[in-house]
Amino acid sequence: MAKLSVRYATALYELAMERGSLGVFSEQAKMAIGIMGNDEFKNFILHPAVPKNEKYKFWDNVLKILFKDKVREELRSFLHLLIAKNRENIILDSLFEFFQMTQKGQTKAAVYSATPLSTPQKVRIQKLLEAKTSKKIEVEVKIKPEILGGMFIYIDEIVVDRSIGGGLNDMTEFIKKRAVVNE
Repeated sequence: MAKLSVRYATALYELAMERGSLGVFSEQAKMAIGIMGNDEFKNFILHPAVPKNEKYKFWDNVLKILFKDKVREELRSFLHLLIAKNRENIILDSLFEFFQMTQKGQTKAAVYSATPLSTPQKVRIQKLLEAKTSKKIEVEVKIKPEILGGMFIYIDEIVVDRSIGGGLNDMTEFIKKRAVVNE
């Protein structure tokens, strides 16, 4: 079954790449993996006496609760396909394989800025990060007016602080250390 789950995962991966939504697919697959990890849910989905239409409804309701109106139709269709083909037993493996594929050689960077960034600025940051990490980077920009100026970048548990506030904090620490040394 492992080989079959890889084939399904590969098809989902290729579809996500084609749609340019690998990050969204990945996040939603990660949540679905968590759900399938629940024994009660897994037993319901795998139980042969539960009609397929009940399984479809159940998944649809769970996805709607988790993702509101932002659920990827492709992910929903993928899950429906596995149920239709009586392959509920490989849903978890397929989603896990897909998620693993999305994590190889790429990562996300959260960029916090005081003001919105232009597309050329985002592209420049992305290219710089990709050059430094040798990974494909998906840049997500978040506005935080309290930064005052500059930006924070969070990537792979690393924080790069190039904000005005961060610079002022560094300067304050430097002055404090110098004051202690000079006493």
